[in-house]
Amino acid sequence: TGLGERAHLAVRETSLQTHVQDLQAVLQMHDLRDVILVGHSYAGMVISLLAERERARIRRLVYLDAFVPEDGKRVVDYLLPLVRREAIALSARRVSARAFCRLRASLVAALSVRL
Repeated sequence: TGLGERAHLAVRETSLQTHVQDLQAVLQMHDLRDVILVGHSYAGMVISLLAERERARIRRLVYLDAFVPEDGKRVVDYLLPLVRREAIALSARRVSARAFCRLRASLVAALSVRL
């Protein structure tokens, strides 16, 4: 919800939990098993949480230039301090995930830094 072909469904409340629930519903609806999940960038967080919830359905996780979460950490904990401050400010204003991704892309381009 809120990304890709479902971008039109984005709301301020769209979160990591929303993305995990979307994928969890697909796994359950189609009774998928032995699934290999590939997560790129932020999706590393998504596939990690999904694997915790649907352990029996997942064969392997593949992290492709992705965040690999540690216990108790959030995506914002891995960001550069400048980007982290902006992310926290946007979160406080309940700005959508898409707006944050646009901000991140522009900051990275401006700083010529790869996250």
